[in-house]
Amino acid sequence: MIAYEKQLDANLAWALEEGSLYFEENSAVHRTLRKITSRLAELGIPYAVVGGMAMFAHGYRRFTEDVDILVTRESMDKILN
Repeated sequence: MIAYEKQLDANLAWALEEGSLYFEENSAVHRTLRKITSRLAELGIPYAVVGGMAMFAHGYRRFTEDVDILVTRESMDKILN
């Protein structure tokens, strides 16, 4: 599978469509965020969304290509096991 960033670089039409979906909160990045946070909630793991997605949630509308999640060291051990 081609990495998300490479897909954006390789296909301008798809990148523009994905950018539009991002601002509608229905892009691959938003879907990934929902999937990750849903799983963390199922596991009872506290987390914080940081980086570009957190900025977006607070009204700073900019496109980002990744999902940044902050968890404790103990939670990270639980995630990895």
